[in-house]
Amino acid sequence: QEIPSSFVNKLRRIASFHNPEFYKAERLRLSTWNKPRIISCAELAEDGFIRLPRGCQAAVVQAFHEVGLMTNVEDRRTTGLSNTFTFKGVLRESQQRAVDAMKQYECGILSAPPGYGKTVIASALIAMRGTSTLVLVHTKPLLLQWKARLSSFLGMEPGLLGGGTHTLSGILDVALIQSLAQESNMQCIAEYGLVLVDECHHVAALTYERVMKAVKAKYVYGLTATPIRNDGHHDIVFMQCGPILHQVDQSLWSKQANLSGMVISRFSAFRCDFHMLEIQQIYEKLTQDKARNCLIASDIKEQHQKKCSILVLSNRLEQLSLLHELLAEDGIQGIIMTGSQSAKTKRHVQAYLDTAKDEGKPVLILSTGKYIGEGFDFPQLDTLILASPIAWKGNVI
Repeated sequence: QEIPSSFVNKLRRIASFHNPEFYKAERLRLSTWNKPRIISCAELAEDGFIRLPRGCQAAVVQAFHEVGLMTNVEDRRTTGLSNTFTFKGVLRESQQRAVDAMKQYECGILSAPPGYGKTVIASALIAMRGTSTLVLVHTKPLLLQWKARLSSFLGMEPGLLGGGTHTLSGILDVALIQSLAQESNMQCIAEYGLVLVDECHHVAALTYERVMKAVKAKYVYGLTATPIRNDGHHDIVFMQCGPILHQVDQSLWSKQANLSGMVISRFSAFRCDFHMLEIQQIYEKLTQDKARNCLIASDIKEQHQKKCSILVLSNRLEQLSLLHELLAEDGIQGIIMTGSQSAKTKRHVQAYLDTAKDEGKPVLILSTGKYIGEGFDFPQLDTLILASPIAWKGNVI
């Protein structure tokens, strides 16, 4: 029996939402060109099927029940190749609660702050599900970090795809989303029984969404510290990865983990004609202001003398260089970490960090939140200096 068009539209609305960027532009009297009022993740396929993301299943079933229709679910998901993984890690009580919450469902998100141990929780889930697993990441540092962690927690070195490496095993693999999205690699996505999406708030990006549409795994889990997106497109994340199954409160976890922090606000004499300049021009003047940069360098020097491990974040590469030069004049050597550095420089930086970590030495790192804000793993850091304004907390959390 053919489904009425009104009910088809109802199903499509389940996978649709109002675009906050459209209404923001409209409210500010800006152009709404190329900004759709409604964003829809539903597809009307040529074979007559309506295709909706997996996270919409419960709402679809409910929609049928509301009109008195029963549903018959034909499960075409891939269970993957059965494998035995031995979990060699040790879970804290709070981490075990997260695992217990996640294992009750086949699809959903773990939202936990940086340093909580999302990787070890994911490793425990991999061992529990015992099926061929693919971990999706979006940067090469995360690719290498997952390789090291999975080797440690599961005693098995995963296959890799990305950064010039193609060693996928079909058993336990980690892949760069950009490499996996290439047409020649897309066919392997459907073979895994478990897919883990690291930093899953990026799923709203078109490349990620394209890959997620090809996933046929029975189990799909997302990991993130910030499930809410600045552009308001987080509904796509929930549609593709499912609802939040377990959320860890940052302040509560900090207390339980005995983590104490202090926020110190510093004020400079910087002034400019804010009303006559665009925001990017203001940022440029702000980050180039010599007196302000000298004040920041003085604060860094003070913390460095206390043997603190410091991370300095700026959204301008030029400011990082200026601060680096000011500190060098006082005999303080820091390292700059950016995405534009050569592979050789990145290897030297990583070797320096590995040595400092092993020997427990303090470090001084200057970087951008965009580059280092996700997945950077250096537990010794105890001091954060924000050298330029942050538009959205998700850029650094």
